[in-house]
Amino acid sequence: VCESTRTKYGEEAFEEFATCITSSQCDDLGAVARCQNTHLEVASQNACERFTLWSVGCGLEPLTSGPTCGGLASGLAEPSFLRWVDCVSKDGCPKDEDIRYQQCQLEILAPPLSDRLTICNKLNTWAQICGPQAKEDAPIDFNLISCMAQGQIFTDESYNEYADCLLEMADSNTCNSQTDRVLCRLRLEVMDTSALSELCKSLVEFGEICPGAITGNSEIGCGQTFSRFTLDSFESYVSCVTNVECDQNADFSPCLPLLQLTK
Repeated sequence: VCESTRTKYGEEAFEEFATCITSSQCDDLGAVARCQNTHLEVASQNACERFTLWSVGCGLEPLTSGPTCGGLASGLAEPSFLRWVDCVSKDGCPKDEDIRYQQCQLEILAPPLSDRLTICNKLNTWAQICGPQAKEDAPIDFNLISCMAQGQIFTDESYNEYADCLLEMADSNTCNSQTDRVLCRLRLEVMDTSALSELCKSLVEFGEICPGAITGNSEIGCGQTFSRFTLDSFESYVSCVTNVECDQNADFSPCLPLLQLTK
């Protein structure tokens, strides 16, 4: 992504952008945005380009090139994705234990956009280190879209433990240990969304007759999206949404504050 971005904007402009960032102080939270606005202002007009530059500037390098940012913006209106980009990038680069992805997800409730982006960056690092050493019958590759999609069925905690386990393999130079890879996979726990089943069914049915309602698009998507909230708060949310008068001016935003994250 870094190389393709450099080619896209030109070597001189990108070098100025990079120099601006590397010469800034580590606690300068506005460095990436300021350097982008100063040296690559043209990117400010597009949410995906802004997110890609922020990722490169922070050394994250997710596979986000292209008009939909590696699939992250798929199914989202441009204003919603721009708002998400503003949210995740406003406090500089993410640090360990950063919860901005969960917080920003609350603002737009897009199923793929959670802390799984951080987890997928860990898996990308593992793939870059271990991929070249992998045996032909057990290849290691990475695709951001697949990583985000596959991660939706697992709990956040177990998916993060899985990623950390694979990173430990890279650190200990045991990339080709099939036993270790299996042990890492055993840490994955499939998300239990059965308690939300009936609520999700009614919410999705309402969304089919009232476009614009935040429903998760399908019963599976609903379960994946809202499983992070307490059951009581989700019940209140569903009641709120399904009682909004459905017309072209329908506003579901007052229902969002009802959702409470599980501890």
